[in-house]
Formats: sequence, structure tokens, C-alpha cells
Amino acid sequence: RRLQVARASPLHKAHEVFAVQCRRGRDAAWRDASVARAPVKPSASGAIPSGFAAAERALAALDKGITPKSPAEGTRARSGPIWLTAGSAAVEVAEELSVWHGLTSGPAEVTPFGGTGPAFDALCALTIQAVETANAHWSALLCLGLSPLDWAEAVSVNTAKKASAFRSAVREALDGKPDAIAAWRAAWAAHKVPGYADADAFWPSELGRALRAGPVGAVHLDIDEMDLADGMDSEARLVDALSFSKMVELARGKNVIDDYDAWFLAEIARGVTIDEVSGHIRTKTQAGGAAFDAPLYAAGLTRRLHAFARTQEPDTSEFGHPDSDSDD
Repeated sequence: RRLQVARASPLHKAHEVFAVQCRRGRDAAWRDASVARAPVKPSASGAIPSGFAAAERALAALDKGITPKSPAEGTRARSGPIWLTAGSAAVEVAEELSVWHGLTSGPAEVTPFGGTGPAFDALCALTIQAVETANAHWSALLCLGLSPLDWAEAVSVNTAKKASAFRSAVREALDGKPDAIAAWRAAWAAHKVPGYADADAFWPSELGRALRAGPVGAVHLDIDEMDLADGMDSEARLVDALSFSKMVELARGKNVIDDYDAWFLAEIARGVTIDEVSGHIRTKTQAGGAAFDAPLYAAGLTRRLHAFARTQEPDTSEFGHPDSDSDD
């Protein structure tokens, strides 16, 4: 996604990545390349770097639009557009730039990365910050329990963060009390959510209802890991403590479970938390934007495995033995 500048910053992380990439250009004239704002097109002396025309074409192909009400409008009015300057050449850079375009819109030929040292460490840190910034909206929605596929256009990253803080305050205010709207009003004093006049206006809103009930498309992360662990322990006893991985392999071979089920079980068996499994990209892909209720899914999976184990004869099962008791 295209990043936007913050109110207090003239550039964002994708611009910084772009500047680093330009300074990595193979031609020595790229070494002093800069990305900065100026009221008019900068003029400088020196050679035009080899490959600058390719960068111009790449930048020209990018969307130059600005999201309505973006801080970039005011920043641009005060300080001017963003310019890439290298040698005696300069070209305007898009206000909203994705990290990917920051990496791919500079010189076509770059020098190799340095292996160690402060410069390389700084580059790594910048890359991490850029990726975190690019995913901030998605992450904020997931933390709120909302599907980014459904809510990204409706709820901004700022609103998502404010709503998350508000929800946490509501949970503290509830403290076992049944009067939920009173808890919302108590939480509102310290944690207002942008776009709503008060807690009473937020309560019946689409976002308010989603926070109370969990919308279709949410990835539910509030899971009791012990419930699942107990289920796995019961299943282990059912197969008489023999190889769990063998049982999963047999169940998969007979199409009792699919590849995702087997992966889920293997992750839990090796100690990965249910929250981590629920938030994994494989789970999100499996869900396809729909709801993923881990306790409900795990209960169904356990029932399937339980039924499968009971179909095996104790004296002939590939994973049982003559003394096993399938009703234990």
C-alpha cells in the first residue's frame, strides 16, 4: 500500500528507502543523491548519473494523487514537492509511495549490500521500520479483531488504534458488571474514538456493533489455549500415548483431515501458541477473509480425530496395540 506522511514529518519510510536505494546506484554520481522537499525544482552541478532516465520513467508511472485530508496537502503547501536530486538532475517524487516502489523506482544497477558495520545495520533497521509502517493498518485492524479485507476502507489506522485502546478500557470498566453501556460511557472519558460524538453514538454504529459482536470476516484471537491443550491431551490418551505424528499421518492418508488440519496440529504439538497459529498467514489464507474461530475449529477437529481413532481395531490398528482401550 502507498504510505502517507505524518503531520510532523516531511517524508515517510518509503521515501527513506528510496533515497538509500538511489545512493546505492552503481554510477558514482548517485552517491550524493538526496530526496527532499523544495518549493522549486532543485538545480545542481555535476554529471547526470547513468540510469537516471530509467528512474525518471519509473517515477513518472507512479500515481501522483494525494489521499483526501492527508497531511501531505499542508506539508506540500508549506515546503513544496518532494524531489530526487542526483548530480545535476532532479525529478519529482510521488507524495504517497509504497515500500515496493521505493525499492524499485531508483537506478536499475546498484552496488552490493555491505556485509557488516553501522551502515548495514542502519539499512536493516530502516527496512524493518518500513515494513512495519507499511503493515501498520493491517496490524491495527487484526489487533482489533477485524478483517482488513472488509474494514481497511472504512476504518483508518488511527481510528483502529483508538478503538483498540477504548475496547481495552471497556473491558477494565466492565469488571463483571452487566451494564455494558455504562462501561462504554466510563471508558469514553479517557479513550474517545474519532468520528463519534460520545459513547452513546459509538455504541449503535457499525464499528461499535462489530466490537460488541465480532463481525463476519474477523479473525478471533481471544482464545483459551488450555481448552485446546486439554483436547489434545484427551486425544493423546485415546490413541494410548502412541505417536501423535503417526496418528496425524494416518488420518491424513484416509482424508479424515486435510493438509491445513495436519499443519495446525503439528504447530500446536511443537509448542506454537494458538494466537500465533491463528495469526499465521497460512490460517488467514485458509480462512479466505472469512471468520476463523479457533476454539470452534479445534473442537471440530478433535471430534473428527476422536471418531477416526474409534474406527481402528485395537489389535490391528497401525497406531494401536492389543492392550489399548479405545474408550479410555
